[in-house]
Amino acid sequence: MKKLIITGGCGFIGTNACIKFIEAGYEVIAMDNLERKDVYKNLEYLQKTYKDKFKFIWGDVRNPIDIAKLPTDILGVIHAAANPGIPRSLEQPLYDFEVNAKGTLNMLNFVKDIKCPFIYTSTNKVYSDAINQVALIEGEMRFDIASVFDQIFIEGASDKGFSEVFPIDGAGEFPHSPYGCSKYTGDIYCQEFWHAYEVPTIINRQSCIGGKFQFGVSEQGWISWFCQAKLFDKPLEIFGNGKQVRDILDGEDLASLFLYELENSDIFRGKVFNVGGGLENSISLLETIKYLDEKYADEYDNFKYEFKDWRLADHKLYISDTTKIKKMGWKPQINAFQCIDRICEHIEHNLNMYNV
Repeated sequence: MKKLIITGGCGFIGTNACIKFIEAGYEVIAMDNLERKDVYKNLEYLQKTYKDKFKFIWGDVRNPIDIAKLPTDILGVIHAAANPGIPRSLEQPLYDFEVNAKGTLNMLNFVKDIKCPFIYTSTNKVYSDAINQVALIEGEMRFDIASVFDQIFIEGASDKGFSEVFPIDGAGEFPHSPYGCSKYTGDIYCQEFWHAYEVPTIINRQSCIGGKFQFGVSEQGWISWFCQAKLFDKPLEIFGNGKQVRDILDGEDLASLFLYELENSDIFRGKVFNVGGGLENSISLLETIKYLDEKYADEYDNFKYEFKDWRLADHKLYISDTTKIKKMGWKPQINAFQCIDRICEHIEHNLNMYNV
């Protein structure tokens, strides 16, 4: 049987990837240290549902001894293990670096001689706060990119969003957050392992990902958190004015991309992609609140929320320019509102998994 390793395999992205690859005929080995709250519930689901097609190895990517437990007769690695959010990176920058940067380097070293495809879950946060220099139009519910005629030229920025060539270095003027720094360290190491050692790395700089098996909290995973807050009548804190925009990609669509990249690694290897829902699937916080309030108007009260200060290096608008990845033959199948609906449906059918 085809064999694959997924690090962070019990997290939200990892679980969606496990399901996708198992259903495509792979044997999946998931490594996870189960540190993140509630991910053991995903582990229980995977073990119960997929039995002998799913194998779990407890391990931490920071520890080469744990990595040495992994099999080497594999067809690829999906590296999804990470500290996934900015707040913890600000509170614990050393921990954030060890997981995201050192952990990635450890995994790259593991595959250096195997030379199997290595798919890295990078982030739009590798781009500095220079993104906020792009001229925006502030509407009632959201920000939008201003006309090209109103822009100060920045390479990689257009009315489609931000492409892979948008500047990463803040040149001392624009912050990234420690999270952005650590994820970019992993990102650039992946690029170098392709050039220096011919490890077929594939880098996906992901925007906002949401979907089933996601245990979002106020600090991270906001689409899932908003859905939970609606269904469990919890108040929201809005950092900024709520008009900030992200493009939404469902975790199942992302997992489909991983499968496509792995099985066509000869054309994907060594490349970097901005991956998200794109302009057509962009939505603001306020628009999300409005959609959920209207959808559940007969069942729940409207959201209660308060505004807080902007977070460090929070992009007012980030939309992935997905031109490059679409040219490779992939595009999302699930739109932003369908993604929200799928999350709510998953929560309603799995109330025991959510301790909100």
